[in-house]
Amino acid sequence: MSSTPEKPDLTPLNDKYDIVGELAGRGHIRSYVGTRKEGGNDVQITVMRAAADVAEGKAIAQFAADANLLASLSHPNVPQVIEGRWIGDDAFALVSDRVHGTTLAELMAGDRMPNPRIADILGDVDGVLEWARGERIVHRGVTPDGILIERRTGKVYVSLTPAEAPKTNRPDPRDDARTIGALALAMLTAKPIAGDHDGTLATMRPDLPQRVVDATEKVATCTINDEQPNISAYLASVSMADAIKEGEVEVARVDAEFRAAMKAEREKWEAEQLAAQLAAEAQAKMFAEERSEYERRAAKEREQLASARSEIDKRRAEVQQARTELDQARSEFKQKKSVLETRVKEIDHHARDLEKQKRELEKRARVLEKRKLDLEKRNTELVAAGALAATTASHGSETSIDSLKARLTQPVPRADEGNRPTGPADVVAEESVDEPEEIAVKGIAGGVESVEDVHLPWTPIEETEPWSVPFETGEPVAGITYKAAALPAPEQAERPRWVVPAAIAGFVLLLGAAAWGISTRSNSPKPATVAALPTAVAFRSPDTAAVPSMPVTDSAA
Repeated sequence: MSSTPEKPDLTPLNDKYDIVGELAGRGHIRSYVGTRKEGGNDVQITVMRAAADVAEGKAIAQFAADANLLASLSHPNVPQVIEGRWIGDDAFALVSDRVHGTTLAELMAGDRMPNPRIADILGDVDGVLEWARGERIVHRGVTPDGILIERRTGKVYVSLTPAEAPKTNRPDPRDDARTIGALALAMLTAKPIAGDHDGTLATMRPDLPQRVVDATEKVATCTINDEQPNISAYLASVSMADAIKEGEVEVARVDAEFRAAMKAEREKWEAEQLAAQLAAEAQAKMFAEERSEYERRAAKEREQLASARSEIDKRRAEVQQARTELDQARSEFKQKKSVLETRVKEIDHHARDLEKQKRELEKRARVLEKRKLDLEKRNTELVAAGALAATTASHGSETSIDSLKARLTQPVPRADEGNRPTGPADVVAEESVDEPEEIAVKGIAGGVESVEDVHLPWTPIEETEPWSVPFETGEPVAGITYKAAALPAPEQAERPRWVVPAAIAGFVLLLGAAAWGISTRSNSPKPATVAALPTAVAFRSPDTAAVPSMPVTDSAA
């Protein structure tokens, strides 16, 4: 900031205040005293002037903003601000109440201030700076001329004066700490005790403890890049500076006594150390010999350990390989076991199917046996009918066709029926005789064509059709096919369609021939043979499924 030697024009303030005179001034900041025309109260007017550069303009604008803010605030240690007013394009005046007392600069010119009093004044100043920083007041400058101690009460009042233009608008506690350090350094060096000094606090105040000297210099030179100092702890150390100094003196005395005692002990220790060194050299020589012997034995043992380690590594590799093979074998065993268990389940299922097929075949055999008996009985009846016709023709019986039909219609007695009464059954017409229905039995193997085939020795299906996939197969279970378990569908024997009509026609021709022979024999004395007798043999045809159209009285047939 540049200083402006010209005095400001205070004419704009004459409407409210009477200017008495100038109180103090430094550079671009000057203080005046006056009285209010209304009430006659004493006031203090602080005027700040600025040059035309940007920094000066920003600083005076911030000072005007702080004045307007302080006019609405109050603090017990700050004189009340009455108002702030522009008195020109480059000057601003701040009017506040005037406190009658002694300034800190006047106290510093007198006798040396005691350390506790310095700490108390700095404590009040720190409280005002902390309050102003909380209210975001930019210009928080404090000088010894701005600190007043009231005469009657001894209360400390702090007037905030314009400071250098800050780099940022954000209040920084390190700036306030630097202000406290500068005030403390000025108060402690106001009345130096030593006559010759180099300008440092340690030489100017040798009665201060080193701890307080270091802390004061650190706080006074605090920058924004340094760690924020603890002002409360620093002020406490300043207040207790005399006691701390006495402690340091006592510590120095004890340290001197301790050093004297330690000197004698050191001399004694050095003598003992020399003797110990000689003994150590002898011991080191002996240790060197023992070490060489130890290294020789250790080298030999290392060779043995290396050999043993190689053997162990070899055995470990063999064990690892055996373990790997065992794990592989175990895995294969588990896989084969799983396959075999699946195979066993399938075999059990197949055995149950075979057992079921066996029961069905036994049932089918019983049905076919019964059918065989019925067919044999029917063949017997047909043979008996043919024999009767032949006997009648050969003996030349005079029986008529009606009597032959009556005899044929008589039922053949059965062994299991006894003398069961039967009635004549209707003669089945030739057109109503159909091909007998075949009974399909599920589970019968292919190749069964007659009843006798059922009673052949049973051959296991595993022998006729071996398993298509053996147990040792490596294929997955899902891909195994079991052809042996699959039963072929029963083949239906094809029967010529002409069999049933031919049988019926032969039987009718047989009856007609028998009737013609009988009638011829009764009309002519010549013996006649039944030409159609051999036709009866046709009823013994293996095809027992054809049922002739003849009167049958047995309902079970």
